[in-house]
Amino acid sequence: MARPTSTRRSRWPTSGSAGAAVPEATAFAATVLGAAREVEPSLSRGDDFILFWHRVGRIAFHAANDARERGETAEAMALVLAGPAHWQTEAYWRRYDDHEALTAYILYENGGRTEAIQRLRARPVLGGQAERALKDIEAAP
Repeated sequence: MARPTSTRRSRWPTSGSAGAAVPEATAFAATVLGAAREVEPSLSRGDDFILFWHRVGRIAFHAANDARERGETAEAMALVLAGPAHWQTEAYWRRYDDHEALTAYILYENGGRTEAIQRLRARPVLGGQAERALKDIEAAP
């Protein structure tokens, strides 16, 4: 998968976004993620709901990426792992290594270089984007 980049001036690649990065979109996503967290106890955790949980994770990914593209690093940090924790499974991280990479870049940009590196090194398998993020962050000051 090619790594599209944003027009934002950053030394780190971004995943790009289908729409414009606007504060209203991330505010809406934050509301959806908060609502999902509130109703989580009543939702299925079985295989029949795996697509739902992955969609919740993708909402967090796109919202965090949009905030990052706008230069809102604190907002990106709040969103990148937002919502119920149930979507944050090893299967999710393996399927969506772009989210793993984005999480690491956001951690780094918020002063968490060591945490970003440890997070990526702890994964049993790194996809291409996550592997690139690890190399980028390890090479960075």
